[in-house]
Amino acid sequence: MNLYLTIFFINLFIALSGQLLLKKGVMQIGEVTLFSKGLTPFFKTIWKVFTNKTVLAGVFFFSGSALLWLVILSGLELSYIYPLVSLNYVLAAFSSRIFFKEKINKTRWLSIAVIIIGVIFVSSS
Repeated sequence: MNLYLTIFFINLFIALSGQLLLKKGVMQIGEVTLFSKGLTPFFKTIWKVFTNKTVLAGVFFFSGSALLWLVILSGLELSYIYPLVSLNYVLAAFSSRIFFKEKINKTRWLSIAVIIIGVIFVSSS
């Protein structure tokens, strides 16, 4: 397998880990508000976000993912690799079901199947 594709699949799991950590972190924090409830709640929210270790770990993973993405882009065509990023939607759905006990309805499962079919077409081109 191409080294860049190997790095890509590693990157998928790093990005997914970042997403899962961010989700877990905001579940610990509670509702994240911006300016809709005034400045005081905004600054309290910002403080909670930047002092939550789980959120910070998620940001760290995303940063690593962004750096790996630069490596991937240097070795693969964007029109080929970017559609494969949609595999993260599939992995996120399965992971959210497993880790957060989220319910996924039939329409969403069908949509995930369509994504998988699309990835198969793109990867075989």
